[in-house]
Amino acid sequence: MPDKKKGILKRIARHFRAPSFDELLEESTEALHEKNIVMTCPRCGHTVPIADKCANCGRPRQAIIDKRV
Repeated sequence: MPDKKKGILKRIARHFRAPSFDELLEESTEALHEKNIVMTCPRCGHTVPIADKCANCGRPRQAIIDKRV
């Protein structure tokens, strides 16, 4: 009987334990890989996948800066 009681206590302790840092890091990494990376176009305001040009209006992601002096 004492062995069975220890098994139950171990299962209860394992059930209520906090996740380790490695487990949290792995979960957050998986969540980031599953998430789409998007941007808001500065010209049209639509949310589109990140790229050099907006998929909606075709404008560049960054505003063109005139470097002539």
